Amino acid sequence: MKSILIALDNQATIIALQSNQPQPSHYILDEIHVAIQWLWSRWKALHIHLKWVPSHVGHPANEMADELAKSHHWRHLLPPVLHKQLPSSISALKVKMKTTVLSR
Repeated sequence: MKSILIALDNQATIIALQSNQPQPSHYILDEIHVAIQWLWSRWKALHIHLKWVPSHVGHPANEMADELAKSHHWRHLLPPVLHKQLPSSISALKVKMKTTVLSR
């Protein structure tokens, strides 16, 4: 039996990833679900564990991931889906629209 541990410092992401249903405007989660389905198609008995780790508290792997995320030298190693600009949230669009209307 093979196991994969994915350590995350974002509890909302863990909750969202536990849903197997594609969600509108969550294209990154959808891509992760596709990757997980591909892994399960290759290794039927694969167990994937999601674990929350506190952020920025000296956890060596988390500190390394934070540093890599801040570094532009590693951007080319990211999957293409992570090269896209994230879509604006509805609340951000409402604020922008309100600001535009009030500035006229």
